[in-house]
Amino acid sequence: MADQDQDQSQKTEEPTQKRLDDAKKKGDVVDSRGRALFANVGFEGMFPESAHAPLARLGERIGRSPETSERIGRMTSAVNKGVPMTDEIALRDGVGVSGWLRVAAYPLDGAPGYALWTVEDITSRRRMEQTIHDEQAKLVDFLENAPIGFYSVDQNGRFVFANNAFAGWLGYEPDELVSGEMHLHQCLVSKPAPGTAPYRPSSDMPDEGAETGGYEVTLKGRNGVPVQVYIGQTEVRGSGGGLRTRTVARDLTPEREWEQALRRSEQRFARFFEDAPVGIVLLDAEGRVTESNRTWRSLVAPVDQKLLGRRITDFVVDDDNGKVSAWLERVMADADLIAPTDVRLRTVNEAGNNRIATIYVSRMDDGQGGVYGLIVHFLETTEQRTLEVQFAQG
Repeated sequence: MADQDQDQSQKTEEPTQKRLDDAKKKGDVVDSRGRALFANVGFEGMFPESAHAPLARLGERIGRSPETSERIGRMTSAVNKGVPMTDEIALRDGVGVSGWLRVAAYPLDGAPGYALWTVEDITSRRRMEQTIHDEQAKLVDFLENAPIGFYSVDQNGRFVFANNAFAGWLGYEPDELVSGEMHLHQCLVSKPAPGTAPYRPSSDMPDEGAETGGYEVTLKGRNGVPVQVYIGQTEVRGSGGGLRTRTVARDLTPEREWEQALRRSEQRFARFFEDAPVGIVLLDAEGRVTESNRTWRSLVAPVDQKLLGRRITDFVVDDDNGKVSAWLERVMADADLIAPTDVRLRTVNEAGNNRIATIYVSRMDDGQGGVYGLIVHFLETTEQRTLEVQFAQG
């Protein structure tokens, strides 16, 4: 009987030793009772004094807790049934996770009851993965929540990606656009010919990453309200060989509204400027006329309409030229308010007397301490001055 036991022991040990020769450099070989048969230098360095109870030392390293016992027990049970198992386990301290271990248990073929346990410190790898994950999360958050629209369609015009901004312009959620049922041409007011951007990628893309330029198109949302957008896209080939776009869209609605408001403001200003009852003339830094309104033109030159580029002194009598020039020079040199002055114009009234105007001036500053022109207001005071003279004579 003893001889039979000895023979059986030899039969078990021979294949076990053969498998051990392949496993010795990998980690710790443990029998069904959790005793170490062999441990390499790396395992002993990671778990000192683990010769008699390596799994207990492993549990201590991970941390004593019901969860730890359950995870080690689950791996032990699996490997005893001949099923390999791998687990990545966090090492925790009083603050939080301090590291990670990758623990694997492999049953040894031909050696029932024996298993190879390997432990690898994967802290650096997990931290790198976490860093990559965080950066990817930031990128995804940027794409999803950027105020600019991003979308992609395949070669059939089907949406494969759309961010919140683009979907919101159309009155959809991103998931609704990429559900597989929505196509870009369904959202276009005017549909370009198939095979042309922005309907879908071109069928004969010359180079991967080719830019197809910018397009201004009108989209229609779920509620039928048109949305004017400017898109720029790049066409690329996907992993399956099909074409798709990388498209950036900019909502032109605020810009169009701003342009309309600016145009209305300019129109109102133009009407106010042209129809003002007071003569207004704009001068450059050299005192030359750049723009004038109807009242000023009828006051100083009702017949001669070639006024642009002429000096303002051309429209006053010779005796007042020096006074007007000195007055304008003072304004250009000093930002303080300059008192208005009276001038006699070359034009005459019905009585044949030179017209008189009181002129007011203000500077047009360039915002950097300089002056790029003047605004001059002409208020005709011919009748007032005539009455004053008559009153004085009376």
